[in-house]
Amino acid sequence: MKKLIEKLSHRWDILSGRYQFLKVENSDDLKGCLHVLNEVRLKELNRVAGKSVLDSHALNSTGIDYSLMACRDTKTDKIVGCIKVTKSCQVKDMPYSVQEYRLDVFPEEMLDKLWIFTRLAVLKSYRKSPVSLLLLGNTFAKLMEEGCLGALLTCEPSLYSMYKSLGMRPIGSAANSPSGGYRIPMIFFPDLDYLKKINSPALLWSKYFQPPQFKPIIDWYEHLADQKREMRVGVSMYREGEEELDHILTAGLSDRGKRDFLKNAISIKCRMDDVIVAANDGGKVFGLIKKGVAQVVINGQSVALLSEGAIFGEIAFLLDTNRTATLIAADDETEVLLFSASALKRLADHEDQVIIWRNLAKVVARRLVDRTAVQ
Repeated sequence: MKKLIEKLSHRWDILSGRYQFLKVENSDDLKGCLHVLNEVRLKELNRVAGKSVLDSHALNSTGIDYSLMACRDTKTDKIVGCIKVTKSCQVKDMPYSVQEYRLDVFPEEMLDKLWIFTRLAVLKSYRKSPVSLLLLGNTFAKLMEEGCLGALLTCEPSLYSMYKSLGMRPIGSAANSPSGGYRIPMIFFPDLDYLKKINSPALLWSKYFQPPQFKPIIDWYEHLADQKREMRVGVSMYREGEEELDHILTAGLSDRGKRDFLKNAISIKCRMDDVIVAANDGGKVFGLIKKGVAQVVINGQSVALLSEGAIFGEIAFLLDTNRTATLIAADDETEVLLFSASALKRLADHEDQVIIWRNLAKVVARRLVDRTAVQ
């Protein structure tokens, strides 16, 4: 019932005009977007790659034309979300861009009709509103006027299922990002049959989707998927029935709590030298080494090796601070499990939630005791 009420509330906000979608064309709206990006990218995530919060490792603003789209809350007259869009043909010769957005898999003539979506940011207090959906849907609808066939973006593994539910599909495996961590390259294009099959919220914009216009990219994706037989992204949810996780994290949990905790974990298969988490990044997740080995690097120096069963990132996660070390996969067999705060909150039993937080505290305490003993 709660989800139904939230869904109806979101739809009402969309239809009632609570939020205004706009293309940023004046300095006041630009300031509003920069404020959102500062709050999200700089203060919350601490991910600023270039001279501006508008820049990423794969895309900067120097010599590249781009547009900013925004969403305004008409009740407060404030910009609450924004997104940056860039034509892919402008960056097709930039190695980072080619790697991150898999531009190499597209025919040359198609690149002119694909746009890259970056810097999608929504203020924290609006995360449960339809602002993200409005930004993505309206931006794509507007770009179709310029002949856009598809939108490219990358997402973090923790957001993969959400992006898939919106109608986006992978175009390659999860890859290590220059900024640290993993990104999954994805594409959105109006395939009405697919969108109806998954009941995507993107169907709100279906009146703009003219099937003949998008047949080339629908056929292209079907061919790509057929070639690869199954689009392997290297990221999966921890599946029930896998080997039991006998670990301090799950000690004391009810059977249901253990199942739910693992069900909301994200499993990532790493390659050697992949940056699993990066120093100075925001500590929004913690994890454990499921298989293999990873090295802890501080200021360019390897200070420790973590093997199977080791926990990482728990201090930054608990204190909600930036990480002090980088964790790098030390072999091709390394596999990690990542957990987020939302995964913990999804535990149905309050007692199980308390147990998880207590177990995390024990991990930190043991680490402090070990360090004190060495000193």
